[in-house]
Amino acid sequence: MNAHLTSLHNSKALMRIWLARFGFSFLVLACVLFYTAWKRQKVEGTSSRVVMETVGGALLAGAGFAGLRERHRPRNDQDPQD
Repeated sequence: MNAHLTSLHNSKALMRIWLARFGFSFLVLACVLFYTAWKRQKVEGTSSRVVMETVGGALLAGAGFAGLRERHRPRNDQDPQD
């Protein structure tokens, strides 16, 4: 059981590492999706594709900001008071 908890902890740490690594890329992709949704909305009006692009951009923006937060979070071996 202890090995399972260790592997679960390692998988969470791996997720944080990858989230931090791709945080800025997620923000760039979110901006691209928002821009394409805005351009498409000006031409076609509101459609399901515009809504999907906007929702996708919002999800990517959320993941991007979470990644930036993880990247700038103090490590366990550092004292936040320093």
